[in-house]
Amino acid sequence: MSTTTVERAEAAGVATKPRRGTKVTQSEDMWPWWVSEPPRLTGNPKPAWEHYDKTANFDVGDRMARFAHKIEEPFFGWQWDSGRKIMATRPDGLWAHPDVCLIIPRQNGKTQLIALRIIYGLFFLGEKIVYSAQRWKTVEDVYDRIVEIITRRPSLLRRLKAMPGCPDGYSKSGDHGEIYTTNGGSLDMGPRTKAVGRGQTKIDLAIFDEAYDIKDLLVGGLTGAQANSSNPQTIFISTAAVE
Repeated sequence: MSTTTVERAEAAGVATKPRRGTKVTQSEDMWPWWVSEPPRLTGNPKPAWEHYDKTANFDVGDRMARFAHKIEEPFFGWQWDSGRKIMATRPDGLWAHPDVCLIIPRQNGKTQLIALRIIYGLFFLGEKIVYSAQRWKTVEDVYDRIVEIITRRPSLLRRLKAMPGCPDGYSKSGDHGEIYTTNGGSLDMGPRTKAVGRGQTKIDLAIFDEAYDIKDLLVGGLTGAQANSSNPQTIFISTAAVE
């Protein structure tokens, strides 16, 4: 980190990161080197309210953040903090938070956080994932972002698996997007209808974006498939609801 960068960060009252390779005792106010530079942030990154298991293990989320840095998609501080809590584990290795709710204002990077959670789940955990949102435009934006990240990384691209009707391992047609990986991971994306996730016998991760107006019927349609997963997780993510 340059002297100029450090001075700007300190002037903004933001804790700076240790230099790469430097061993330090991590404090709650210091972000590790694989998190995006503090000067890129404005405002207070700490949540107004949060609840999580403070005794959980956060190693999986840290590995996801290191992976994001490696593929040149580094997390902001709040994204790293949220990601490691989303992926916190219990002593038996299961998710400490099988149900997650994130309420985040617009234009703060929630799409990037969800895209990286999906990519890590596909390529490193072999998860079967279903993602839905109210509008196809929202789904398409997330899908295109995921595919853009994958296709510019040869190490990820060669781990895609060709499937019938999906020769490249990823496909977008109509109001539906899908991705398959060689380790058994899969992603089914679409607007929130009864068709999303239909036919799935096992779902490890269900993500409900734009969850400010979600119907129990659409959520309940996936619970049977999630019951067949040994370590299921459901993420509800939204901007704050309006009247």
